Amino acid sequence: RADQGAIRVTCDAGRNLVRFDGLQPNAWTFTALTVERQYPNYRSLLPKESSTRIEIDRAAFLGAAQALAEFVKDGSNVLKLEADLEAGTIHLTAQNDDGAASDTIPALIEGEPTFIAFHARFTVEALQSFDGERLSLWLNGPTSPSAWGDPGAPNYVHVLMPMHTVR
Repeated sequence: RADQGAIRVTCDAGRNLVRFDGLQPNAWTFTALTVERQYPNYRSLLPKESSTRIEIDRAAFLGAAQALAEFVKDGSNVLKLEADLEAGTIHLTAQNDDGAASDTIPALIEGEPTFIAFHARFTVEALQSFDGERLSLWLNGPTSPSAWGDPGAPNYVHVLMPMHTVR
């Protein structure tokens, strides 16, 4: 940014380096090493189909997840989600050594009722990565990866792996 001074970017392909130099008002240097590797096919983690699709208000889900994540941060960090088709809600629960806490949020649910558990902090981070008002979740039971996306931004999908737990 112009108000923070000039920056010089230098690429050294022979050594796989990118260097950033802050010139004014304070001199600084940041060097990054580029890595050429064969990365796994991330698309193989994305569910091709889902047995349950949930659409929910992202802010309501985020608020509930943040409160429950705080409740379990010094313990198991498990956040359980149960989709209730008949009630049209998701029920979130968390437990620590002192007891349990829960919240219920209205949702549009298609498919099968389901139960899945996630790491509470990763759930909050995933929810914070979206900007839209609504969020879609595609689930395939308690042991399969879930895909989360903003209906208004179809090119961004967040994959969240489940935690194995008992109901």
